[in-house]
Amino acid sequence: MNRGLRCIGLLSIAITMPIQSAAEVRVTDAVGRELVLANPARRVVSLAPHTTEMLFALGAGDRLVATVRFADHPPAARRVPRIGDAFSVSLEALLASEPELVVAWASGSPTWLVTRLDALGVPLYLSAPTRLTDIGRELLALGALLGEASNAERLAATLEREIDALGDASATAPRTFFQISRNPIYTVSDQHIIGAAMRRCALNVFGELNQASPQVSLEAVLAMQPERIVVTVDEAHTIASWKKFWGRWGWEPRLVFVPADLLSRPGPRMVEGVKIMCEGL
Repeated sequence: MNRGLRCIGLLSIAITMPIQSAAEVRVTDAVGRELVLANPARRVVSLAPHTTEMLFALGAGDRLVATVRFADHPPAARRVPRIGDAFSVSLEALLASEPELVVAWASGSPTWLVTRLDALGVPLYLSAPTRLTDIGRELLALGALLGEASNAERLAATLEREIDALGDASATAPRTFFQISRNPIYTVSDQHIIGAAMRRCALNVFGELNQASPQVSLEAVLAMQPERIVVTVDEAHTIASWKKFWGRWGWEPRLVFVPADLLSRPGPRMVEGVKIMCEGL
């Protein structure tokens, strides 16, 4: 493991092994909350698709006792019981699964649920990656909580190499619009992890907006005259539907398509989605 990544691990994770409990783990989560476990977690609930992917990547998929809708990668994740979706979770079903650790999404999981789990004393790790490098930091933290530190170090080191290989956008990079949805139209600013990733190969026409995922008007997009339009593709947002939408303005050739679950989920596979986006640009 190289010196830079080891420093990241030391800064973002504090693991203590006091005399009274040699297995005790202390971790600071993505929003600065300290989490202490007496032992590595054996029963885990994941409340977001990207955190489910992280847990499987760490080799801890068999410890998942519950997750949420759309947590479908790897295929084995589809067999994990569902207790809601990323934005609406059954507290009763969650508690019935008797988790030793809950991994939630700071910007997606319901605030009331986080508050309630804290009140009940349920160990809770909040994930909040806003930069590609944050994914590696969170893998290190979760690896500590699960007793999978060596797997986490290996994954984080690989991600660091892949991120470094992406480079940075030049001044001549294409002026690009990233579109999340069609009606209404949402995009990303540089504050969003996708917006931050775009800086590797593009100039985001809405990068300076204050919100991470702002709503913009069609008129504003047309006025910006982006050279490229990056869209994500899934069952609800097909290539044909994107072409139809932008074909009205003759902008179909400007479209760059990326599989939604690669670019929209801030997990280990996101770098692959960024690569596809940059190649398309």
